[in-house]
Amino acid sequence: MLRKGACVAAGALAFGWVAFAHGQTPAVTPPPASYYDTARPSGLARFKATPKDETLTRLLTLRSRLRNLKMTWIWEGTDEVMTDFTAELGGGTIRAESHINWTSPDREHWARIRLDNVGVREFLQVANVQVGARIDTAVSGQMNMRWRGLKLHTLRQTLDGEADFTLRAGSISHNRILDAFAGFSGIAALDRFDFDTGAVKATCEKGHVLLNPLELSGPLMRVRARGFSNLETDAMKLRFELWVLADAAKESVKPEVRGGVGWLREMAGKTDADEFFQVPLPFSFEGTLSKPVAVTDFGGQRGASE
Repeated sequence: MLRKGACVAAGALAFGWVAFAHGQTPAVTPPPASYYDTARPSGLARFKATPKDETLTRLLTLRSRLRNLKMTWIWEGTDEVMTDFTAELGGGTIRAESHINWTSPDREHWARIRLDNVGVREFLQVANVQVGARIDTAVSGQMNMRWRGLKLHTLRQTLDGEADFTLRAGSISHNRILDAFAGFSGIAALDRFDFDTGAVKATCEKGHVLLNPLELSGPLMRVRARGFSNLETDAMKLRFELWVLADAAKESVKPEVRGGVGWLREMAGKTDADEFFQVPLPFSFEGTLSKPVAVTDFGGQRGASE
């Protein structure tokens, strides 16, 4: 759920700031108009967003959700390049070093983006990432991203990088994956995941994202997820390992779960009420982030990275 935000948002945020900063006064005085007549290579046209640009509406929305947006621009010959930007979002701040060339969009661009206590819901909205869940937490950490092009289609196909985040205490609810956990176990409380700590690590290569891992730890459940997603198609496979509070089985409406967990507690030597034991059957999901589908995972191979 959070993995895709980590990768798509890096490019979307950087792209958005580039597009709407264009036309603002650069940090240095630009050359006079006559300079371009002699110094600009023949046939070189400045890249511009137009009403026909597929990303224009998205970028307007992006700009409207950021507060105190500040950017630094320089000139490299005849090219306008953004070298850093800052903004406020979701109660936190975003800071970045970058090299984003607006004049020559087909060159490689890069951005090192730092998030400090940014609300995840606002972060995903800005990145135009839709997930089938309500996520209430704040994220801190860094993304290092490289890509070519300034259109979202090209960006998704060429995006490389890595992300490393920590999550503040929060909750996840209204989600099919959690509904499956609650239904399988008969423990209604598991349809909402309250967690104390969380961490996300992900890498991206040519728009293919590898989550390795996502870890969340709460009073009733601990989760570790690994998986794979394609930014272009939105297809994903995720495999979850679960640890449940030893005493939580008492809340299950299924007698076989209550009895089975009791047996597992004895086998694992988990006799204290505040101890956790690992659920022996992993959960795997395919489909898309907004519409995950549970799949059989007896061998523990479905949902693994490719």
